[in-house]
Amino acid sequence: MLRLKGMVGLLLLTLIVAAVATACGQDDPTATPVPTATATSVPGATPTSTPEPPSAEELFQIEWDQLIADAQAEGELVLIMGASESRTSRDIFQAFGDKFEINVLQATGSGTANANRILAERAAGTYSADISLVGGTSTDRLRLAGALVPIMPLFFHPEVLDRSQGWLIDYWAWTDVENLYSPAFELRLRQNVMEVFYNTDGVSQAEIDGVQSFYDFLKPEWKGRIVAILDPDFGGVVTDRTLAWILIGKDFFERLIREQDVAFLPGGSFAEMATGIGRGKYDVAFFTGQASTDMEAMIDLGIPIAKLNRTLAEGGTVEIRGTLSVFDQAPHPKASQLFINWYLSRDGQQTSANLINDEDPSPSLRSDLTQGNVSDRQWNLLKTIDPASAMSQSTPEWFAARDEAIAFTRGLFAELGLYAQ
Repeated sequence: MLRLKGMVGLLLLTLIVAAVATACGQDDPTATPVPTATATSVPGATPTSTPEPPSAEELFQIEWDQLIADAQAEGELVLIMGASESRTSRDIFQAFGDKFEINVLQATGSGTANANRILAERAAGTYSADISLVGGTSTDRLRLAGALVPIMPLFFHPEVLDRSQGWLIDYWAWTDVENLYSPAFELRLRQNVMEVFYNTDGVSQAEIDGVQSFYDFLKPEWKGRIVAILDPDFGGVVTDRTLAWILIGKDFFERLIREQDVAFLPGGSFAEMATGIGRGKYDVAFFTGQASTDMEAMIDLGIPIAKLNRTLAEGGTVEIRGTLSVFDQAPHPKASQLFINWYLSRDGQQTSANLINDEDPSPSLRSDLTQGNVSDRQWNLLKTIDPASAMSQSTPEWFAARDEAIAFTRGLFAELGLYAQ
């Protein structure tokens, strides 16, 4: 009996275990799994999904809007400029201020004077300026004094960073020797190595037609009739002097200075040069610097001045130029960053082309602009040149030629008693 009861108990236990296993599907490989409950399986529940990440354009717009707000909170931007920008670009910079509701203060005067003031202030612990638009020589002084910051980390506008479209060249060009502080943004297209102006009452048409090379101005008939600014300690005509050193040659400088009894005016004497040509005190002017702008305006007023618009034997020039830098310890860093990104964008450069007040403004390095105030001559000439072949003012060769020309003229002037300090 006991054995029978034990067997019955064992049989009942076996049946119970089998029933439980069957109910759980553990022994059936085709058993249907029990679905996991989700929000979507509940009647009336709202389906959930992963949001799309913002696009690059949306991310830029968010950053751009924030920068505008931060710049407006600063409320001000202080620019220092060279003599050219003081005369030709004030409306451009005011347009920036109007667009973004920022008060723009523009320090006028020569680049040399503005750089001197800024360096003196900084030596006293005062930091008053944000943006520098002075010329190449003054920019180099600021660089050497440690007054500028590397500019690339401040750029984020896609139209500025992406050089594969919207630009005449697909690489960054610079106007400082370290390629860190001053990106180029325009081309200067000139018919000659340097501009030549003359008084039409003092120079006959036959005389000017006879000039086929700059070396023709070294002939005896031009002795005592030329005015120039070649002050070796003045930074206002460095580009003309360097180009002439490279493309015309050292011999031209030596013979011009030694043989031609040139009226060498002190650095910065642009008004004296222009009025001297207009009144017939001098017949021919080159190494003119900013006096070119004055003489262009005088031509329009009917004053007896003309510009030599025929290319001489030495050929024309295509130069990459433009100086734009940001000061170290700028008092308005957000406004500074907004300005440089706007200025090199399509909108900024188109605004510049539309508002620049220059007789013959340089075309932008951007290729996605309309003509604006760029002259027909420059606009048409732009279509014929290869921008990639343009001469850069940031190469070691350029700076070597610049320094050689300065050293040579300084030594020769000292020997002859000219430009004595």
